Amino acid sequence: MLSKAEWGLYYFVLFAGICIVVFLLSYLFIKRRERSYLRILDEIESTNEVSMISTKKFKQLVITGFMYSHPSCVDFSIFKLAINQWREHLDIWAVYAKFAAIYPENTSTLLFIIQNVNLINNKSKLAKIVCSNASYITKTRETRYTPELKSKVSKLMKQFSKTRNQLRNIWDLILQGSVNEMSPAIVNAYQSVKESEVEVNYLKMLYPNNRFVYRNYAKFLHDIKGDAIGYKKSIDDIARLQRGIRIVEDTINYLGMQAFPKIPDYLVASDTIKNNPTAENTESFAMEQETIEDDVNIEAIESISKQINNHTIPSIRFMKLSTIVCFIIFTIIPIICANLLFDPFANELRQPIYYMKGIAFCRNLINIMPAVIGKYMMEKLIDPATGNHMMDRLHLIDNFPMSAYGDYRNSVDIVRYFAQSVSAASQQMSGLRSFKIGDKHIEKVRDYIFANSQYFFFYLTVKNFTKSRSSSNEISYMIANHVGKLLDLPEITPDVVKGPDSLIARNNNNLPTAAKNSALEEMINYIKDYHELHDKFLLAILLSLISINVITYIFIAFYMLHILKFNREQTLGVLTTLPKTVVSNISYSLNKLKDGSDKSMNTDSMKDAEISRQEESIIKLFSSITDGSTSTSMHTLILYCLLFIVIATCGAYYLMIDQYSDSLTTLVHNCHHINYLYGSITFLYIQLWQDYLRLLLKRAAQNLKVHASVSQMKFRISRGFYHYKQHIS
Repeated sequence: MLSKAEWGLYYFVLFAGICIVVFLLSYLFIKRRERSYLRILDEIESTNEVSMISTKKFKQLVITGFMYSHPSCVDFSIFKLAINQWREHLDIWAVYAKFAAIYPENTSTLLFIIQNVNLINNKSKLAKIVCSNASYITKTRETRYTPELKSKVSKLMKQFSKTRNQLRNIWDLILQGSVNEMSPAIVNAYQSVKESEVEVNYLKMLYPNNRFVYRNYAKFLHDIKGDAIGYKKSIDDIARLQRGIRIVEDTINYLGMQAFPKIPDYLVASDTIKNNPTAENTESFAMEQETIEDDVNIEAIESISKQINNHTIPSIRFMKLSTIVCFIIFTIIPIICANLLFDPFANELRQPIYYMKGIAFCRNLINIMPAVIGKYMMEKLIDPATGNHMMDRLHLIDNFPMSAYGDYRNSVDIVRYFAQSVSAASQQMSGLRSFKIGDKHIEKVRDYIFANSQYFFFYLTVKNFTKSRSSSNEISYMIANHVGKLLDLPEITPDVVKGPDSLIARNNNNLPTAAKNSALEEMINYIKDYHELHDKFLLAILLSLISINVITYIFIAFYMLHILKFNREQTLGVLTTLPKTVVSNISYSLNKLKDGSDKSMNTDSMKDAEISRQEESIIKLFSSITDGSTSTSMHTLILYCLLFIVIATCGAYYLMIDQYSDSLTTLVHNCHHINYLYGSITFLYIQLWQDYLRLLLKRAAQNLKVHASVSQMKFRISRGFYHYKQHIS
């Protein structure tokens, strides 16, 4: 009952009032509790004692204190009292770590928390989370050359040494003239450069503001990758880090300041150990004294790099263009054309179905009209024996569907609707006059429907009639015309029943029905021949498309491999034309491996600064063109990719042709139903017509004799057009 009740304005006013009251009470309660917590914090600050509160309440006190920047919270003195009071409580250490992580100056405090959490020997998930997160935060803020960082840098330098050795091996092969052995060496060096880049980027992620990590990153860009622009940027980042400026924003500090905007930007008081450059170990000091060369000609290298980046290898360009062009020509265009042509094809398939519906509908009408006009006359005739109508009107239940009868319920309206529908059926068949001129099946259909090959019987009496040549279509019109004349009569009498209009309307549907049966069978034969012809045509198109696609891609694949091999030989040939002194200097510079730190350049290398710049440019050139180097694995990859494209395209061809073939198959398998379903209605109305005639013969005037015609009609029609056995077979 409540769900059906209407919500008036007072409901919403009451709801808004309750919300306001709840909000005010909640606000007052929260403010009162915050004032209480601030008083407790003042008491703790004055007594240096936290024993009067519980651990759960301690968390709420700390949050309130940081919200209002209470001195005992901002200087972290309350945490020192708490860990002395509840040293074994892991929750207290977790809260301490969360708030200590806000300030970058609390790095030593986080290390202290990690040590104490490990001493608690608690194996819970919270302990692991506190230690792992605190360790990660300390790493992101580490600016010193710690032993852990030293170990990671040592591993990184080994990776750099391995990469430099592989690069040197390439230039040694150039000196030896072993061009054929350069392909695997180039691939290995390229992969090693990628691995080194991944390792150094991972170290940057762990230590985003550590100048020692950035120094190694700068070495990678300068010595291995040859990225002059990136190297120049890394030098600027190192200079900023040496001045204490962070280049990566401290996200944790930013979020902490956003959560507690009233706390100071810097730590008020802390016992953390300040970073002292003089306190760093010897290795850190040695790295600080090391200098990274910044005297290279950035503009010259950048110019060469731009030329290299803008350079395109013909084989790679051909691979891209040929793949795109072939994909457009052999995949996109055929699919688009198939989709565009499917609608005209479907419309062409619908045409014979449309004409079959017109023929079957007209056949129904010329057999329905005798039955319904017979019922109409039975409703109007007076039985001499009883003085009542020979048949009562049909009484239907409300909302009974009458759409097949023009939504009419009166017999005269229903008969008139069927008589008028003959013109609509004839209009539906009119397109057959110009449809498929010359086709043997359609020509027969036109003869059955429009040729004067049928007889029209004009009855004066049952035995007195004349016949004339006419078409099946014209006979349908004349039957409808005489049915209309019967409807226009003011009274139906036995004389009308045995009169010309009644006899003509009832006895001229035999031959047109047989002709329309034959026409429908010829339409079905036409559809079968159409399916057979187009099925072969579609198969030929499918095989042609697949053959052209396969042959074209095979030719393109062989040409790709040929031009790729040719360009590789050209590229390697360029390297072999370099002066031997330049190649020797490159190999020597890559041979100067370093154990964790580079040594200063000697006098000879300073004299060859210009040659070194050329060497770095050549290395950059070499690194840029390694993608174009060919190998067995690249050949296999290209072939697999082209094979996948060919298979996918052939699959698209099959699906594209299959939709046409399925449409034809569906048409052939279902076109019979038009004849059978419409024919079943015709058969039922013929039986109904015969029953009305028998009733008329029994009750109407004695001289209404049509026994012979009824008997002939029964057997000739029943075997002419509709047999379930034939449909099942």
